[in-house]
Amino acid sequence: MRCSWTLCDTPRLPEGTGLPMQQHPSYGRACGSFGAEAFRLEWREGRRTLATAQVLARHLPLVGRVALLSRGPVWMPDIASERSEAAMAELLSALGRRHRAVLVTPETADGGPFSHGGMIPAMTAAHVARLALAPELTALRAGLAPGWRNALTQAERMGLRVTETGLPDDPGHWLLRAEAAQAQARRYARLPPAFALAWARNGGTLLLAVEGACGPVAGILILIHPPWATYHLAWTSPAGRRLNAHTLLLWRAIERLKEMGIEALELGLIDTERTEGIARFKLGTGAAACPLGATWLCAPGTGWVARLARLAHRASVTQQAARTLLR
Repeated sequence: MRCSWTLCDTPRLPEGTGLPMQQHPSYGRACGSFGAEAFRLEWREGRRTLATAQVLARHLPLVGRVALLSRGPVWMPDIASERSEAAMAELLSALGRRHRAVLVTPETADGGPFSHGGMIPAMTAAHVARLALAPELTALRAGLAPGWRNALTQAERMGLRVTETGLPDDPGHWLLRAEAAQAQARRYARLPPAFALAWARNGGTLLLAVEGACGPVAGILILIHPPWATYHLAWTSPAGRRLNAHTLLLWRAIERLKEMGIEALELGLIDTERTEGIARFKLGTGAAACPLGATWLCAPGTGWVARLARLAHRASVTQQAARTLLR
């Protein structure tokens, strides 16, 4: 089965699909400001788009040209697995011919390019919290965890002043500075503040803040990439935490995104081991824990490693089967 991927400036999404941040053109343009080259491909049959893929590429010293396909391709819903696997194999083959190394993180945990020759797992799979915004607000509120809903009710009773804007083109913006200091203090990794500014120049943002007597006490920044949006960064002062300001801001963001016609809000990766409290907060919104695919690598020499890994896997399965039969 031959699948033809073609370059295009603005691919038309398959009908009925969502769109992760990493597959939106605004992401490609933002990454372009950091030296990456973004290009987009689509797989079509007549007038129907079956899949699209946004790929980032850049030249690395001592390595050469490297391609990254993150959270893609975006497939037509209910596409037959044999067709998507054939198309994925064709895409990986095309990328491999033009790049020294290829990194791929499929959108879903099932399938994946492991069997498509020469690829080895580079990072294990993860889960992302995704809140569907299709239900009515009353249903969304009813779906909140009891503790989450109680915190929201308390914050609403405080009469806090919430402001709503987009992110201005200001490297010294208070939310970027406050979140950068927070990240340094807590030692967590995230995209640099310049990424948010680059996104704001190329795409939509939603910035909500709670204003206190002496200035902001909490703020969150949402990146808009219809039909989805992504919770990008947040900061809360000690006073804001006492007021449950963060909870109120996220709920107000949910209300606003629904008005904008956004279908889902992604709240980021879930790590129940290192950041259990944050994971509980995200899932407390009623969000589902959606599995992503592992990250796979194809580079010179990885073909041999992949073949050895498959042999070792088959050997372990055979041994397990033998132990089961001998019990």
